[in-house]
Amino acid sequence: MDFSMPELDSATAALLPAETAGPPWRCRCDAVVWLSRRRRAGLACLGALIAYRVTPVGQ
Repeated sequence: MDFSMPELDSATAALLPAETAGPPWRCRCDAVVWLSRRRRAGLACLGALIAYRVTPVGQ
């Protein structure tokens, strides 16, 4: 399997900002995280929903 990132076309690349804030980034977000386990089968499911409210990159 090829897991490399595809190249951006010129129209999409033109939408990106020329400069971004350097790390570490601080942001505000709302998040919900859950873990569901099934004891007998040893299965687990981890999920999360994140809504970023304020970030230094984009709106």
